[in-house]
Amino acid sequence: MDESPGTGALRVVVVDDHTFYRDGLVGLLEESGLVVVADVATGEAVLGAVAETQPDAVVMDLSMPGMGGVEATRLLSEHHPSTPVVMLTVSQEEDDVLAGLLAGARGFVLKDGPVEDVVKAIREAAAGRAFLSARVSRRLLEHVQRTHRRHGGSRFTEQEIDVLSRLSEGESPETIATSMGTTERAVRRLASDVVTKMQVENRGEIAVRALRDRIV
Repeated sequence: MDESPGTGALRVVVVDDHTFYRDGLVGLLEESGLVVVADVATGEAVLGAVAETQPDAVVMDLSMPGMGGVEATRLLSEHHPSTPVVMLTVSQEEDDVLAGLLAGARGFVLKDGPVEDVVKAIREAAAGRAFLSARVSRRLLEHVQRTHRRHGGSRFTEQEIDVLSRLSEGESPETIATSMGTTERAVRRLASDVVTKMQVENRGEIAVRALRDRIV
């Protein structure tokens, strides 16, 4: 698996409004070999923290008072596009998953999952790929399948859908790679391509609506 774009341990900013959870997560990430360069409690604060520390990735809580994780992620994508965001939440509802990913998040991990998932998501995001827990993959798969059918099968490849489907069933990238006769990195890239296509498609649709409605 790819490591930091630079050298040494990956540098991370953690954003969560619950102090007890945030402190615990910071400790677990540091025990896993990551360096937490800042931890903040609000979406408003993360923009300054990222500008100051230039981390390799941000771990962002979805639900926070004031500026929520989706809006903070959207602003980070605009002002710090090279800093990937991993969304962390208790929700696996499709609308929440899609909102986070379409805002620009490169990973989506549930809070009740193992910390190893968070670490994997950070490393994948820092390497330019996406990471989704199995339960989140199921939600994304439902959206992808509907979109695929609506556009006559032109949006996603069958291989991308197959990988996403198997991830949603709990298969590991390593197992999927072995059965497909490819590498684990290639499997992760296919899953990442789904997220990228979805984000690009969303930006395109926003632009079309803006022109149609004479907003721009």
